[in-house]
Amino acid sequence: MNESLTRTLEEVSKSNDVNESMKSLNLELNSYFSLLLELLAESITNYHEGYDYDNLKKVASYIKHIYNKLKLTSKSSYRGEILSLLRLYKRMSRCSDVEDSEVFKVISDILASLLDPNLNKPEPLPLNESPLSTLLVEGIFGSRKLEYVDKILKVDNNLINIQVSNTPLFILVLDEYLNEILNKDNYLISYYERVINKFLINEAFNLDTNLQNTSINLIIKFINNNELDSKTIIKLKKIINSIKDKSDIFSICDISNINIKPNELELEKINRDKNIRARVKLNDYVVTIDDEGTKVLDDGLSVSFLENGNVLLKVHIADPLASLSYNSEVINDAKNKAMTIYLSDKQIPMIDYKFASDDFSLVKGQDRYAKTFCFECDKEGNILKKYFLNTIINVKERASYKSINHDYKIGGKSREQEKVFTFLENFLNKLQIDFKKVERFIKYEADLDILESRNKVGSFATNLVTYTMLLTGKSVAEYYDENNLPYLYRCHELDDINIKLISDLLLNPDNLYYKKTLANLRGNTPKSFYSRFNCGHYGLGFKDYSHITSPLRRFSDVLNMHILNETYFKGIDDKVLKELELEIDKVAAILNLERNTIEDYVITYEKKITEKKSKLT
Repeated sequence: MNESLTRTLEEVSKSNDVNESMKSLNLELNSYFSLLLELLAESITNYHEGYDYDNLKKVASYIKHIYNKLKLTSKSSYRGEILSLLRLYKRMSRCSDVEDSEVFKVISDILASLLDPNLNKPEPLPLNESPLSTLLVEGIFGSRKLEYVDKILKVDNNLINIQVSNTPLFILVLDEYLNEILNKDNYLISYYERVINKFLINEAFNLDTNLQNTSINLIIKFINNNELDSKTIIKLKKIINSIKDKSDIFSICDISNINIKPNELELEKINRDKNIRARVKLNDYVVTIDDEGTKVLDDGLSVSFLENGNVLLKVHIADPLASLSYNSEVINDAKNKAMTIYLSDKQIPMIDYKFASDDFSLVKGQDRYAKTFCFECDKEGNILKKYFLNTIINVKERASYKSINHDYKIGGKSREQEKVFTFLENFLNKLQIDFKKVERFIKYEADLDILESRNKVGSFATNLVTYTMLLTGKSVAEYYDENNLPYLYRCHELDDINIKLISDLLLNPDNLYYKKTLANLRGNTPKSFYSRFNCGHYGLGFKDYSHITSPLRRFSDVLNMHILNETYFKGIDDKVLKELELEIDKVAAILNLERNTIEDYVITYEKKITEKKSKLT
């Protein structure tokens, strides 16, 4: 018992009435009432420490006296605590091995009279609960002493699976935890987190599918209905991840849609980092090209004609790391998700949708941070020079594939646009010759790999975007390979059988043969993967290749932007290089594992959606 409780009990025992005791302690009515309640709770928790329980009867009578003087709002606020104490004392009064059971009954009667006359009636134990199980419930919610809970579970560990009024004990604990989050009571939040952890690590805890789904849905509903800070969401996601193994596919979809949102301080923090080379403010006519309904815009293009007669093509990629530290909670959450998942009826974003589509996306008319990859070319489209910049850009035109194809078909809406299209046509023709394997491989990937199907070939606009993005990923990978610096490569290796199958596929455009060869490839061809060690990308025909053009959709691109910041823009530091190697290996393992998990998830989800639709029809 702490000092204040000891002194309170002494003053109660010496005093003749409640006012004398309260005056000697120099306490206000509410503070004194709270101490008396705490004193009763402490006496139950430490029952074997030899209290004078006759004095506790006086404490209870004082509680009754003060309660009648409290304002209605104060009475309401104490009701839950009184009820918990009442239940605890009632249970103890029924236990035959408790010497002072008669004293406990007197105290419980006094407490009951504060709440409702009907509560004085004996409260029968539920059929599925023993005295020990009810003591466990009161230990968790009444005295809130984990040592007390541990002692009970040592006697019978299976008590952790009991139900109270047909509700699993774990759900009651979870519900109390969520309520304390709203009450912002840090002590009780921490307490219930420890209780939840005791459930989750207990080998006897029967976390069946129904209980998992109920728990997860309770947490998801809580997150969706309340404004929570990122640390709280991360804690709740950890609890979800600990219980989600057997939950149904739709619950998993809802879990994945929980996103960590950056706060304003977090968004501003990295902007004050002076170690990153100053950003270049560009006034280029930047155009984004995507589907008309697309909200998350990762990339844009601009073309400038130089005085020396050359042309400067710039590929602008949204840069979330200009606003967020790589070690921020938002980025760590994105790392665990690995990528945005596209389903038939929804998307599960890697980064919170609002920030991905508004704050980081290359929105027309708004200044945005970007990584700009520059390619100086001659008029025929041959690349003469490559370099990269940290920039601030402002998109001037939000175009669609359809609108660009239309303008290209009519030869441009102006002389300037005609000039740009002429260069881009030459540039694209040159790329298509250099990247001769690309078109067939992209079609092959789209058939075999649901996660790679965003790449498109066909029209001028889709070819322009696809090939410039491939060029960017290839060029950055070349820089790191040539300079022997750590980097996350996108690799694709084939054995001799696979090489022959794909070679035949590329050389025989016949549709029937194509389908037949695809069928052979399905079970035999290794998929692309991530690695710190550059194995080349056979399917694309690239010696070096990486992902860096979709940082709002794929975490591999975020990591490679981080590597650019730490090496290309800051300079070489041996300690940093070692740290990057470890991080690359860690992320590659996560992404390669998550890829298979996500593929299985998408296939299962789409199958379930189809089944649901067929039932409705």
